[in-house]
Amino acid sequence: MQSEEFLLAIAQVPSYIPGGGRSFWKLIELLLLVVGFLNALWLMWVVLRWIIGKLAATFRRK
Repeated sequence: MQSEEFLLAIAQVPSYIPGGGRSFWKLIELLLLVVGFLNALWLMWVVLRWIIGKLAATFRRK
């Protein structure tokens, strides 16, 4: 019962935003785009650190 009320509240969110549902979904799209971009940057950072660590370990052994 409580989950149904929660879902109903989420479904009504666009009606409270000026511009209606379209601007709400554009805002969600922008938020997902920014989060995806930050996630990609973080993933590149992790991979580069891993590669640099492997290269450093290889040169330390020689």
